[in-house]
Amino acid sequence: MSRESTWKELETYNEHEQFYLTLHLARQDPVFFRQFLAGLDKEQLYHKKLIVPEIQGSWMPVHMDESMVTGSLDQDEIIVYKHNRYTPVFRHAHTFFEMVYVLRGSCRQTFGDREFTRNEGCFNIITPLTEHSISVFDDSLVLNILISGKVFQDAFYSLLRFSNTISTFLNQSLYLYEQSSWMIADTDRDPRIRDLVLDLTEMSGSAKPFKAMALNALLTLIFAGILQDHEAGISFPKKPFSGDETILKMIARIEQDYKTVYLQQLADDFGFSASYVSRLIKKKTGKSFTDIVQGIRFNKARHLLETCDDSIAVIAQNTGFENLEHFSRQFKKRYGISPGSYRTAVRSGEAFPVPDQEKQPVTLSA
Repeated sequence: MSRESTWKELETYNEHEQFYLTLHLARQDPVFFRQFLAGLDKEQLYHKKLIVPEIQGSWMPVHMDESMVTGSLDQDEIIVYKHNRYTPVFRHAHTFFEMVYVLRGSCRQTFGDREFTRNEGCFNIITPLTEHSISVFDDSLVLNILISGKVFQDAFYSLLRFSNTISTFLNQSLYLYEQSSWMIADTDRDPRIRDLVLDLTEMSGSAKPFKAMALNALLTLIFAGILQDHEAGISFPKKPFSGDETILKMIARIEQDYKTVYLQQLADDFGFSASYVSRLIKKKTGKSFTDIVQGIRFNKARHLLETCDDSIAVIAQNTGFENLEHFSRQFKKRYGISPGSYRTAVRSGEAFPVPDQEKQPVTLSA
C-alpha cells in the first residue's frame, strides 16, 4: 500500500464513523434523537463495539487491556489505528502505553480536570492506567498507537541508556511510583516524522514477514527524530516525584549496564552506601535492586529467544547470566518452561502467558 492509499483509507469514513456521525447529528433534534435511540439494539451495539452512552449495556471500554483492542499486543507489540471521528467522549484507562498523534487538524484531550487542545504534528504519550479522554468532532485525523510495555524495555533500550528528556519520562513510567502520566512532543508538523508515522500505520495493518521488527525500528526512528529536531517541544507534568533526580540516574545506569551491574558498584558510583541505595530503589519502585536487574535480563533474553538464532548458551552469556545451567534453571522457575521449549512455542505461534509484572511494568503508589 502506498502513502497515498494510506491517506485515502484514513480519510474515508468507516462504518463506525458513519454511525457516530449520524448519532452526533441526531442529538441536534431531541424528538428525532429519542426515535433514533429507540431503534437501536444494545446487544448489537455491544457486538459491534459501538459506544452509545445513553443506552446501558452498549460497548463502554472504561478499563481496557490488550484483549480489548484490535489485534493482539502480545503478538504484535505495536498496533496503530485511527481514532474514529465523532466517537462519544468517554473517560477510560488501559494497561498499555498509548501514543496519540494528530495527523491532520486537532483534537481535545482531558486528564483529570485539565483539558488540552492538541494540534497537527503533536504526539501525546500516555502511560498505563492513566484515566483520559479524547474527542474529534470534525474531519481531523488522529492516530492511536498502542505499545506494550515490553517494547519500551526492549526496542527503546538505546533511548533508556542515555540521559535525555524522553528517557527521563520513560524511566519514571517504567519503574517509579510517582510517575508522570503523559508526555507531549510537538513536532511542528515535521513532514519527515509524519511520513514515518504513515509508514508505521501501513506496516501495522500488513501481514509482512518481520513485521514486529519493522514496527519497532520505525517507532525508534520516530523517537530519534523527535530528540534530534524537537526536544525543545517535549514537556510533561512537572511533579515527577518527591526528591532529587538521583533515582532516575540510577535506573538509567541499571538499564545501561544490566549485564554486569551490581549493587555495591552502583552505590560507589553515586557516593552512597549499598544499604541506602537498596532502600531508595525499593521505596521509589516497589521492587528490589535484584528484581529490577533480573527483570531486565529476562526481558532481553526472551526477546533474543523470539527473534534470533543464537544458541541458548550465547543468549545466557549476552544477557548477564552466570552460565547456561543457571539461566535455564532460573528461566524455568520464572516462566514454568525451559528456554528451548519457550523458543519453540513462541515461534510456532503458540500464545504464551508472561507474569503480570512483566505485562504491566509500571507501578503506582497505593
